[in-house]
Amino acid sequence: MRSSCRNAFQIGFIGGVIILSLLLVAGQCIHVHTETGDTINSSRDSTNNVMNTGGKDWYDCSSEVGIPTDDKVLSFSNVKSVPSVVTPKSGQKIYKTIQYEADADSNPSAPTLETITVDFHQYYKVFGKKWMTFLVVHNVDECKEHSNLCPLEPGEKKDLVTVHPPLNPMTPYGWYRSRQIYKDGETGKKIGCVDMSFQYAPEQEHQGLLRGHGAIASA
Repeated sequence: MRSSCRNAFQIGFIGGVIILSLLLVAGQCIHVHTETGDTINSSRDSTNNVMNTGGKDWYDCSSEVGIPTDDKVLSFSNVKSVPSVVTPKSGQKIYKTIQYEADADSNPSAPTLETITVDFHQYYKVFGKKWMTFLVVHNVDECKEHSNLCPLEPGEKKDLVTVHPPLNPMTPYGWYRSRQIYKDGETGKKIGCVDMSFQYAPEQEHQGLLRGHGAIASA
């Protein structure tokens, strides 16, 4: 089931990439060059609002998707892409730490999260200027994708690693974003949100972009 779910997601991603490539061809620009000075904290979300990333490649988006403070029980840390700049042959590993903030002692009614689902919203930064949605996938079973995640007890912290193979050869270069809305799999209630970005570039530009990327991350 885990492999079939991942395959379905990859097929959807490839389909989105094909549509994205056709749109870029229509715009007479198949290679989108992103300047190293184009910092993450000047990026804009799907409503063209400035994302509050604080100069990082990720941020907590719970307030942006309307999760009430009392319902936001998942927090995120140590979110990163390895490598930070993805190339055609590199593949990618996404690391993140998830903590269930509810305290079982002070809040004995806090339930154990037996299942967790995620809605994925994937964006591409067209011409290095505006984010465009190219793929939306709902209710991915995160517990099947990460066997160590569930059950998640109140106060518990889990380290997750997602491994992606090299991107499809048709994938345009530039900036990509993944907004992930976490939900209680039993109730459907939204309980957390993380929004992360990474850059995809040809191998020959890799080192230069890494230097610029490091300067951005430390800003």
